[in-house]
Amino acid sequence: MSRRDHPGPRFAAGPMTDLDLPDASVAALLAFRSLIHGPDDALPTVRARFRRVPRPRGPLLLGFHVGDESQVKTQGYGAHTPERPRPPP
Repeated sequence: MSRRDHPGPRFAAGPMTDLDLPDASVAALLAFRSLIHGPDDALPTVRARFRRVPRPRGPLLLGFHVGDESQVKTQGYGAHTPERPRPPP
């Protein structure tokens, strides 16, 4: 959708634990509900790369849930379950 609505800028996706990008090489970073999917011990490395990769004063947009606990979801929103076939109409 981003590429469709904004064909001029370059959009790229990649693993936040291995941002293979030069220092100050991107205009902005977006991590929307993605930090929760990495291992807790990788967060210091991810934060360091989030500081290193954007250009000076480049925005970083983070989106995440708030809470004090780590949880593994096995059902419902956020669960990693196989898709079920849809019933016929």
